[in-house]
Amino acid sequence: AVVSTQSTGDSLSICFWYFKVFSYTGRYFFSYAVTGQNTAIIVGEQTGKLGFWINNIKCSSDARLEQQTWNHICTAWGSDSGIAIYIDGEKVGEASEGLGQSVPSGGILTLGQEQDSLGGGLDINQAFSGSIYNLNIFNVKLSDDEVAQEYSDGTFCEMVPEQYWTDDKVALSYNTITSVHPSGNAVFESGDPAWRHGAMHCAKEDI
Repeated sequence: AVVSTQSTGDSLSICFWYFKVFSYTGRYFFSYAVTGQNTAIIVGEQTGKLGFWINNIKCSSDARLEQQTWNHICTAWGSDSGIAIYIDGEKVGEASEGLGQSVPSGGILTLGQEQDSLGGGLDINQAFSGSIYNLNIFNVKLSDDEVAQEYSDGTFCEMVPEQYWTDDKVALSYNTITSVHPSGNAVFESGDPAWRHGAMHCAKEDI
């Protein structure tokens, strides 16, 4: 799926539920590219470990994502404080990488692939296979407590806190992303078809 975005800045957080159906360990599930920088933002697995890239600067964790398991992932970055990676509400990686960096607007966001050129250069051997649910992008670096609130003890159906909207923390919401017509083999689902892989069935179709 490909989304054009105007979101930009010197801090951001990406949070979502993730389920992989493959055993490969070199797949990427979030990629944001701009002219002159294909790796402005990447979230994915490399050598079996969860990693987060800002402007081709990598922060990796020692955490490994198990196949056939739902996990809540948050990656957070601030140009004044560096990068943090969370799985299921717990911080699993932290580094000073990304200090002094900024991410320009006007780029292309791709879900399920890494871009080797702006909006293209996609490698089938890097393609994600599985499900991503309730992905939201925030224009601030979330704190440990805020990430824990997003995870909400694994309740799966937690909504973005109303205060985030009031404080203009939401850069790109799940509802906005799923309103875009997907390309390739990606499918956006809602209602009963969306609750696959043993996911909890939320009361609302879209949160």
